[in-house]
Amino acid sequence: EGDGNLLDHSVVVWVNSLGKGNSHTRNDIPVVMAGNCHGFFETGRFLEYGDEPHNNLLVTLAQAMGVNINTFGDPNFCTGAIENLKA
Repeated sequence: EGDGNLLDHSVVVWVNSLGKGNSHTRNDIPVVMAGNCHGFFETGRFLEYGDEPHNNLLVTLAQAMGVNINTFGDPNFCTGAIENLKA
């Protein structure tokens, strides 16, 4: 990987589609991210976002990979990138 390792150059995202399986809630959906995508993300943190739209995470991931977007999907459910995920 040259000047670093695999997680220095990429990001791996694990996400569940439900917050609680027994009630099928879409609130408090767990997300685990590993890697900093060339320094885009600050690592080593545990964060809680409450009612942050899932689409905002998708915008942030796209921006980390060089895609210049500010919205994803239905604009009614997307307010933009999650700024404090960035390094």
